[in-house]
Amino acid sequence: MAGVGKATVAFAPRDRIVGVGSIARLVDAFARRLTLQEAIGEGVVATVERNLAPRWVACRVEMSHACMVARGERAHGARLVTLASRGIDEDARREALRFVQGSS
Repeated sequence: MAGVGKATVAFAPRDRIVGVGSIARLVDAFARRLTLQEAIGEGVVATVERNLAPRWVACRVEMSHACMVARGERAHGARLVTLASRGIDEDARREALRFVQGSS
């Protein structure tokens, strides 16, 4: 069963930047695959890190999964939030978490 949700990507660039459309296509490429929610965030973070070499990168994925309703749990409206990050020291971690928490 599929899930429906949204992803928020945050990163602190060094020398390279990229357009918003490129980030959206990247998230879409990982989200279209039949995969775990955690793998979507990890894949986005790894790709941004590899291609842009930012100071830090984070991806927050928030989804409502159809299996939560279809299998009888009856958890209507339940959402799962995951956060993947790389290159984050304590200051950057606070900055990233403040950003992605405000995106809900």
